[in-house]
Amino acid sequence: MPRHASLLDAANCPPPRVAVRWAIPLLALQLFLVTFAVNLQAPLVPHYAAASGSGTGAQALAFACYVGALVPTLLFLAGLSDRVGRRLPLAIALLLGLAGTWLTLRWPTLVGLGGARACYGVATGLVAGSGTAFMTELFGDRDDAATRGAALVAAATSLGFGAGALFTGICLVVAPSTLPPLSLWVYPPLAFVAALAVAALPAPARHPNMPWLRWPVLAPGTVPLGVAILLAWAAVGVVIGVVPAALAAHGHAAWAGFATFFVISTGLLFNRPRDAWRRCVPCASVWCSCRSASSCWLWG
Repeated sequence: MPRHASLLDAANCPPPRVAVRWAIPLLALQLFLVTFAVNLQAPLVPHYAAASGSGTGAQALAFACYVGALVPTLLFLAGLSDRVGRRLPLAIALLLGLAGTWLTLRWPTLVGLGGARACYGVATGLVAGSGTAFMTELFGDRDDAATRGAALVAAATSLGFGAGALFTGICLVVAPSTLPPLSLWVYPPLAFVAALAVAALPAPARHPNMPWLRWPVLAPGTVPLGVAILLAWAAVGVVIGVVPAALAAHGHAAWAGFATFFVISTGLLFNRPRDAWRRCVPCASVWCSCRSASSCWLWG
């Protein structure tokens, strides 16, 4: 057999099971840290607004920088991980989380928050699809590889989105006079170590001929579910954008992190519904999200 053929086979063969055993929790932890940064500053929004002398409109604009960076990344860089490998986008995402947190440490204003949210949007876009694909590849040839991979990624990222705000909220409750809180100082070294640890993950085969631009594809019968997810996340965005200011107006700004965690991460309780309940989850999620958003509007 030619030498180049044997090298090609070695590059495309699945990683050893021993390596995969620790690679799966490591990847889950790294995806958790990428999303952990997204809402890390959520309880601090009133402080940033006061430092900037801005109102709720500027706060909403700073939060919207996340989506403004996320959507173009999903559209134009969806094929990046296929062309360059799964590990490089993951490492870049972790470093972007570090950079975004540093921005709010250096400039604790809404301008710094807007820049941080843009970094987090790009980071999330880089791992949104590639993280699930990477996890599925690590599970190998199992019949339920795709299901297990998607469930584990959903759990890690959902916990990450809420846990960052929760950690900051705990820091503010324990030491309300310490600004910036400990959470913002702890995250950068963790993200840096996690970015270095990406090199220890197995490297799946690359596909350099895959296109950069990929339009969203909805499988038959998934449009109602997609609309439900869209509405639910839109309502969640409204809630986590309004809650910090509403709580601060009543002297409870430190508890915004707890509220953000419960709004986002408790969805894990319904992550694996069964039978007829599975068809009710999209409607129930939209109903609960809209009730939460309306409650914030009435009480805020």
